[in-house]
Amino acid sequence: MITLDRSEIDVALGKYSTQRYSLVLLKPLTGRMHQLRKHMAHLRHPIIGDRPHGCNKQNKHFLEKWNMNDMMLCSTKLTFFHPILKKEIVVNCEVSEEFKKCFGLLNSIDTKPPIFGTSDTRLHVLFKSSSVNNI
Repeated sequence: MITLDRSEIDVALGKYSTQRYSLVLLKPLTGRMHQLRKHMAHLRHPIIGDRPHGCNKQNKHFLEKWNMNDMMLCSTKLTFFHPILKKEIVVNCEVSEEFKKCFGLLNSIDTKPPIFGTSDTRLHVLFKSSSVNNI
């Protein structure tokens, strides 16, 4: 996990007067279903918009305050070897408009996430962090 950016906004929710969020780059090791979502939830850093594994209070807040319902998990690059064509396939993708909207709301996070490394798969994730310096 590589932390790309952090943000703290003046929005009271629950017992805290501000909310802290982090944008990270994750590199999955396997294709196991919900691997990243479960791992982030287990670390107490739920992905924004993840209904089964995320934080219901955060998800409700994003929906009611900013009309945002999408999960903030986006694959920006996927590389694999095609077994029939016998060649490497590379698929690149921009983050969604909803993801960009979220960056704008969290003013310290740039609207275009940087691309790091040369890994086969890149996933950008925005999640609720309990401390700005804990990652």
